[in-house]
Amino acid sequence: MMKRDLAAAIPMVLAAAYSFLLVPSVLSEAGAPFLGVYFVSVITALVGALLMGALRIPMLLAPSLVVTVFLVEIPILSHGMSWQISLLVTLAAALVAFLLSFLRRMEAVLEKLPRSLSAGLGTGIALMLIAYGGITGDLIVRDPVSVITLGDFKTPLTMLSFVGILIFFALRAAGVRAAILISMGTVALISFCEGFWVIPPDPFLLPEGLDRTALQFTLTEGWNALPVGDYVNLFVFLLLYLILWTRGSFAAFFPTGEGEKEKGDIVRKSAKKAVRRIYLLGALAAVLGAPPLVAAPETAAGCEKGAELSQRGGFLLAALLVPFLFIEPVLYEITTFPACLVPGLVGSGVMLLERVGNPFRMAADFPERASVGILIFLLPVTRDIALSFGAELMTFVFLKCMAGKRAEIGMPLIVLFLLLLAYFFYGYWSILV
Repeated sequence: MMKRDLAAAIPMVLAAAYSFLLVPSVLSEAGAPFLGVYFVSVITALVGALLMGALRIPMLLAPSLVVTVFLVEIPILSHGMSWQISLLVTLAAALVAFLLSFLRRMEAVLEKLPRSLSAGLGTGIALMLIAYGGITGDLIVRDPVSVITLGDFKTPLTMLSFVGILIFFALRAAGVRAAILISMGTVALISFCEGFWVIPPDPFLLPEGLDRTALQFTLTEGWNALPVGDYVNLFVFLLLYLILWTRGSFAAFFPTGEGEKEKGDIVRKSAKKAVRRIYLLGALAAVLGAPPLVAAPETAAGCEKGAELSQRGGFLLAALLVPFLFIEPVLYEITTFPACLVPGLVGSGVMLLERVGNPFRMAADFPERASVGILIFLLPVTRDIALSFGAELMTFVFLKCMAGKRAEIGMPLIVLFLLLLAYFFYGYWSILV
């Protein structure tokens, strides 16, 4: 049991190392101190692993790279909003999402969604991870003619990334449970021996910077520089984003289909508490000076049967995150040549595909199949669970109504459809103007 949980936890943490470095790097472009954001990201993820482990759900929580890029590119750089104020809006959205989680009507609506939509979300996340791994390892590159094409296998990054994937598939076919971990470790060792990454002269760094990020929005001026509409738009986007990403992640990573009664009972009992804890952790991260926490897609690396039902799995995640507080220089060096991360990302996607089943076979009619198709198309392209899940739900409600089956969805789902319209309009279109 310990070996299985450890083999599940290590790839999750290593594959998510990218986000712990990219998030503070992106936010630092807006003036936030890198080391402070890095420390807050890791320490809140560590607390999150402990809280999820107590519920027997070892879900890895990490800062949302999608939210961070959106905040920096649109409200901050394009509209002139400070990073401190943007985090205050994030705090408000997380707290409101927490309060809304107590509404029974919302819980009932989300629980009544067809199982094919949840399976489609799992499939979409799996394909997103596989595509992201291919892009990270330069196995997939942009092409002016065919949009994308295969990378140059003469380059070390592409070749070693491909070797790592081959090792994973070979070990997986042989029934080795630690296939992801072994493939990542093998590529990391080869890369180190070949000199593609080195251990820095000062590999350890004491945590610092919290004094320059925590509660900084209380010292910020210039609230009147932007119209109220910009704050409202950002709030609506963040609120629905947090709700959709969190709910969608549970549906994808912890399916409760036939033959999984024990797991389904445990997840159903713990899901409400887990969701609320995630929202509160997102609020805490905003107070301390980092973007909100969401379920990391790399959680799929640990989704072996039984692994997600163990408290030990969550506590192992927390223990593995402790060194991240002190080895930021080493992590940076490894991610400068990310070949070892590729088998982790691709392997996570493959293992998730094995779990979720075929969503199109689960679909009862054309509206369900079309909705699943929209999600599977959007998710690998946008890498945004909230946007893709929202588009899937909107497509589902619209096509059900067009098919004359409005009675099957009910008024609550129609209200959700209208809220999603607000999400897309206020969260994406109007804020871009």
